[in-house]
Amino acid sequence: MPNAHNIRTLNDTDVITATELRALYLFGVTLKDGDGNDMPDSTLTHYIKSAMRWLEAEIPGLIFNES
Repeated sequence: MPNAHNIRTLNDTDVITATELRALYLFGVTLKDGDGNDMPDSTLTHYIKSAMRWLEAEIPGLIFNES
């Protein structure tokens, strides 16, 4: 289980994984679609990667290295 003491580098594929996002920031939040299906990790991963690309475009010199 991820915790606040995990050390991650910018060389990791994602700044935060979907599992870490759920455990550290979205605990107690139910993410379901209209049919009651859980939101898959792949959807959260897509949003994380999109946010990383947006930050790279907005902040000069910021580059996230993907493995």
